[in-house]
Amino acid sequence: MKNIKVIKGEQIDTWRQSKFGRLLTNIESQNLVSFWQTARGDYLLMLGDPLAERLIYGSQIKNRIFLSPQAYPAKRDDHCIQADYEALPISPYSVQTIVLPHVLEFSKDPYQVLRESEMTLAPQGYVVLVGFNPLSLLGLRRLFTSRKQAPWSGKFRFAWRIKDWLQLLNFNIVEEKHVFYLPRVQGHRLRSVYAVLDLIGKMLFPIFGGVYILIAQKKQFGMYADRVQWSAAADVMPDGLVKPMTRGMQHEQDC
Repeated sequence: MKNIKVIKGEQIDTWRQSKFGRLLTNIESQNLVSFWQTARGDYLLMLGDPLAERLIYGSQIKNRIFLSPQAYPAKRDDHCIQADYEALPISPYSVQTIVLPHVLEFSKDPYQVLRESEMTLAPQGYVVLVGFNPLSLLGLRRLFTSRKQAPWSGKFRFAWRIKDWLQLLNFNIVEEKHVFYLPRVQGHRLRSVYAVLDLIGKMLFPIFGGVYILIAQKKQFGMYADRVQWSAAADVMPDGLVKPMTRGMQHEQDC
């Protein structure tokens, strides 16, 4: 079972570097610009490979941590941790924003990933989820495409299901977007035509976008919130990294 998960991770890495993957990542990034203009905090945790860092372009949060089951070569100042998504080796209540770009589709236990994210987030922290919509042309294409290649090898889940899980886990949904209403597009001339059709789809059929973006905020739990935030701050290590726990951690390095 572990080997299957690693193979999927390698496939999603390869897909992000494809023309289609880069196009879709850019569209997702553009739709997160307004959120990053207002998001604040000391620590941002991204689950997934650093190739998706385009999604956090414009973030003002200074300390960024990338966590993935796969190891990545050292190539930037940000901190990388190799660990399972289902057992995050990060101190509770210590991160202000967590980003999950197409992580739940390839997780063996997506609800557990959300539970771990809730535990890691500070009160009033944000979780940003990006997922493929099965109720779209991309979702329809998945039904007629080989499931051996990413992103079609993942399990697409409905946005309403993810929202139900988030609400059960003490989150308020603060924003929902649906983007990319068309199948894979090649050629600059076709893209200009499809851009108009994409706008029409967004106006007339908003729930049928190929990708949904959900932003949810963790509720502040009353009189203990300030005490928990102070305790989390005390767990920050002198070198500026969130203090990791041994649970689930395989390897950590600067990437």
